[in-house]
Amino acid sequence: MVPLDDDVGQVVPAEDISDYERQILSGVTDAQRRIYAMVTHDCLEYDEIAQRLGMTVDAVRMTMSRARKKIRENIKALEK
Repeated sequence: MVPLDDDVGQVVPAEDISDYERQILSGVTDAQRRIYAMVTHDCLEYDEIAQRLGMTVDAVRMTMSRARKKIRENIKALEK
């Protein structure tokens, strides 16, 4: 169970969060998903990700931008 920041009394089961994350990441490519996770979960900088993956920093930036765009689209679709 994970408490929500905006309502301390409300608790969301962890499996619901995992399901939500799966839904918002739907349609995101493997490369986008990997870079998204490295930025958001591992807290790595773009230059470090680029070095680890053998990419340019601009390529990492573009991949992350496309991942965020798709995630925003998915969130809007889920909110309807």
